[in-house]
Amino acid sequence: MEASTLTNNGVRDTSFCLQRGSYQNLGQMSKRKTTEYIVIHSSGTPPKMDIDVKTMDSWHKQRGWIRIGYHYFVKKDGCIQTGRNPHEVGAHCKGYNGKSIGVCLVGGVDENGQADPYYSGQQWEALFSLTNTLTFMFRDAKVVGHGELVGSSCPGFSVKKWWAQNSEILFGNTGYRNA
Repeated sequence: MEASTLTNNGVRDTSFCLQRGSYQNLGQMSKRKTTEYIVIHSSGTPPKMDIDVKTMDSWHKQRGWIRIGYHYFVKKDGCIQTGRNPHEVGAHCKGYNGKSIGVCLVGGVDENGQADPYYSGQQWEALFSLTNTLTFMFRDAKVVGHGELVGSSCPGFSVKKWWAQNSEILFGNTGYRNA
């Protein structure tokens, strides 16, 4: 299912698909005790490379992990695929795994491997919807980019600034949620 299409009357349908990950259940993972951060990542793949949660799961297993380290994976078409259970400890941000949710956007680099925040409109819409949902589930969590925690260029844009601007659209200056 496409994440965003025009209906026959020209109105944009901004619904997105959600697909459960296809990883093999290898037993119970550790439960996260607290969720202080929602960490946005990029897959570090160039524009012409469209991967899915199965591919990332395979790459993470090659690194010796039990399964994909991210909790959610946003494909180029805006489809959100699940990785780890959102209540489990992730494997996506060293030093923060036990207190964060990991969301990965496909892309994030140009053809030369340099940081490039070109993501599809469907990805931005899906990221906004997913982040909104996660901040509702984990009300005290701060929305940040991977690089904002570990000093890298991932995911190629200031997530803190992006979320501050977008949460303002949703919540205004009510103080309802943390930006």
